[in-house]
Amino acid sequence: MNESIVERSTGKRRAVSRVVTIALAAVVVWGVVAGIVQREPGDRLYEVTSRIRCPLCQGESVAESPSASAQDITNQVRQQIEAGWTDRQIEQFYVDRYGSWILLDPPRTGGHLLLWAIPLVAITGGVIAVISLLEPSKRRTRLTYASGALGAATLGTMIVLGVLLQDPPPEAAPPLTTVAETRDLAEVGNDEMEAVVAENPTVVGMRLALAQRYLEAGDLDDAYRHTTIAIDLPATDQEYERSLRLHGWVTALRGAPESGAGYLRAALALSPDDRDALWYLARVQFSGLGDPGAAREVLDMIDTTGMTEEQRSQLDQFSVMVDEALQP
Repeated sequence: MNESIVERSTGKRRAVSRVVTIALAAVVVWGVVAGIVQREPGDRLYEVTSRIRCPLCQGESVAESPSASAQDITNQVRQQIEAGWTDRQIEQFYVDRYGSWILLDPPRTGGHLLLWAIPLVAITGGVIAVISLLEPSKRRTRLTYASGALGAATLGTMIVLGVLLQDPPPEAAPPLTTVAETRDLAEVGNDEMEAVVAENPTVVGMRLALAQRYLEAGDLDDAYRHTTIAIDLPATDQEYERSLRLHGWVTALRGAPESGAGYLRAALALSPDDRDALWYLARVQFSGLGDPGAAREVLDMIDTTGMTEEQRSQLDQFSVMVDEALQP
């Protein structure tokens, strides 16, 4: 009877030992694979977009999401790949635009190593917890020390290799070649520009040029259609600022001055000296919001250096109107 109990107890300890051995092996494999080895190469467009988070989705990658925003980013990435950008340059472009949260997989260097280390620490702790279920013995003590040491060694290896093998700072990305760069837009009609934008929805520059044309022609609805899309597209800071500026002005002209002023202020937060944004905001403050005092403050911020005679004349005439409105 006692021998049977001893045998069962011994069998349980052996089973637990096997589980511990397998778990520790899994820890080592996980640390090597997750911390060092990159994915096998495949469809590069899919590989890159699967690492970028859809800005408007809940935890989905751009590759998985059917949203319009994800499709726009996919088209943008396709253009970047065709232009010769490296994966790291593409990822850095979106990090600069949205922040590091846009990447589903955090970089395996610097402070981000902690995110990769947490699961390893958790697994090691779980293994030690399993070992603690064994009866007190020298074997349990040895297994506890061994599991802790193996987990710490794997973690240390991840960190050291992550630091030593980190990539150098990315080189400047090559420019994207678009229709706007190969032809003078003055030679391109609105219909042709619309067709190009439809085929290349992430070409922000041409979309904004088209919106500007509609704005100058008094077609506020079509201008608004393009600026609404442009403010949500991946773009350089300069393009994003211009998108906000045009969208704010068009929004105000369409009867929403408070909202328009908000977009114009956002544009000025990116480029405080943008004369056009200051000019638009002053006019919205005066005509749309009925606040000549705020309009005066904005006008005083406008640098008149390099203005044409026509621009200076318009500024002077508007300034007179604002000053008259401020008189008691």
